[in-house]
Amino acid sequence: MKYRFKPTESFWASFYDLNPRQKDSTRRAWNIFKQNPFDPRLRTHKIHRLSAHYGRTIYAVDIEGDLRAVFYIEGNCVVTVDIGRVRKRHCCRSLPSEPDVKVSLHPAQAATKPRYCGAGSLDGFNPAS
Repeated sequence: MKYRFKPTESFWASFYDLNPRQKDSTRRAWNIFKQNPFDPRLRTHKIHRLSAHYGRTIYAVDIEGDLRAVFYIEGNCVVTVDIGRVRKRHCCRSLPSEPDVKVSLHPAQAATKPRYCGAGSLDGFNPAS
C-alpha cells in the first residue's frame, strides 16, 4: 500500500528537541519508514496501553536505543504522533514500558480520537538540523 505521511505539531516539536545524533538516526530510519512503516528493521510494534486508551491501534518504531517514533494509520495516511525516549514506569507492581508521548486531543473530538494537524507532508522529510 502507498501511504501518505502527516506529522503532528507535537512530533515536530519533539523532533527539534532531539540532539544532532538522534536527528541523524531519525533521518536514516525515515528512509526505511517511508518505504514501509512495518519494515522488520524498524521493529514496529503495537503500543497496547495507548491503543486501548485511544480506541485505535497506535504503533511505535525503534529509531535507536530507547528512542521511538509513535504513529497510527488512518486509511492510507500514516500520522506520526511523537518521537522521544521510552519511559519506564515504576510502581508497586511491574508495569510495561510505554513511550513518553503526548497525544493531544482537540476539545471538540471524542477522547478516542488523537488530533493531528496538517502541518505538512513528511514525504521529503528534510528538516534542518
